[in-house]
Amino acid sequence: MTPQPGDVVLVSRGNGLFDRLVRWATVSPYFHAAIMVSETDLVEARLHGVKRRPLSEYGGHATILTVSGANPGRRAKAVQFAIESANANLPYGWRDIVADALRLGLRIPVGYRWFRWNSYDCSALVAECWRVAGVSITYHPAPAPADLGWSPVLIGPRVWETAAKPQ
Repeated sequence: MTPQPGDVVLVSRGNGLFDRLVRWATVSPYFHAAIMVSETDLVEARLHGVKRRPLSEYGGHATILTVSGANPGRRAKAVQFAIESANANLPYGWRDIVADALRLGLRIPVGYRWFRWNSYDCSALVAECWRVAGVSITYHPAPAPADLGWSPVLIGPRVWETAAKPQ
């Protein structure tokens, strides 16, 4: 399947400490999320801000999911917001990551997010792109990549559906 602009990218198998912590805290094979802005490029929120990159940097570790019922106009709005976010070089949402770590990893009850407008972590950026386009891809107010992975609005094979089964 050729990725289309607006498709959601979920990434598994990162080897960094942060990648492993996200997978552990969210009990998910996914540690990262992004949105396709062309057939070859995506926009993502990484530690150095919101950037545009080639999908090829993730090799075979990217799962591409399509937003169910997304018409071309909504796809265009989601992609436009993603590109504008990358062009504005928005900062990464570090305070949100700390709140998520306390809430998910340590089970300390904190508010969902310490919102700082115009800063995003990876899955919050993807959810916001689609929210701006008029589509709610997750009902979680502070989504992690795992929340996107479980979203019934996103269509496509998940890592746990395509993994080799023991014989």
